[in-house]
Formats: sequence, C-alpha cells, structure tokens
Amino acid sequence: MRPGLKIIQVPGRYYAATLVGWVYRVHGDEYEIAAGAFPVAHKNGQPWRGLGWLAANGLGQDYQASGEPSEAVEEVNRVLVRRSLRANSKNWPECPRPKNWKQLLDPEYLAARRDNNDD
Repeated sequence: MRPGLKIIQVPGRYYAATLVGWVYRVHGDEYEIAAGAFPVAHKNGQPWRGLGWLAANGLGQDYQASGEPSEAVEEVNRVLVRRSLRANSKNWPECPRPKNWKQLLDPEYLAARRDNNDD
C-alpha cells in the first residue's frame, strides 16, 4: 500500500467495514489510519456504484458517513486489508489531510515514535 487518502475495507463480524482516511506505513506490514478517518455506508434506495466510484467521486448522493470522524489513530496490518483504493482528495472535503502529514511520512519520526510508544 502507498500512503495517502484511501478507501479501505477491513473484515468485520458479518460484513466488511469501509473506511476513508489518510493511511501511512509505520513499519513492515504495520500501517496507521490518521485521526479524522470515518466509516462510510451506502444509502438505502440509492444505486450501488462501487468502491472505485466512491474513491474517485466522494460521498455524492449515494453514500454517507456512518459515524463521527475518529479522534484516535487506528492501527491496521496490511494483511488484514481486503481492499485499498486511492481516493481523490479533491472530492473528499470531509476528510482533510492531517496537518502533520509530512511528518507522518518521515521514517525517522516514525521510528522515534515507535521506540517511545508515543503518539
């Protein structure tokens, strides 16, 4: 996976959970989804356009945020991600780039944070 704004699906109890958020690699197969990510759901009665359409176009009329943006960083292992699509950030004003995005891509910063177990 490459870092950036992503639509990802991870396994759930009965159905996969679909999330939109800024994802970056921490180490090996370990990734994090920055605070501000949120789950996305298809609106009942609307046509199913698929994840590719959702990534390219944003929520539109057919999808909705199904919860508040996360206040915490979420850890995710690449192996558990079912699908990962790069989202067009211009069409996702609901999920702005984290202010510290460049820092989150810095391997030295991530290594120091990992060693200190500090967020």
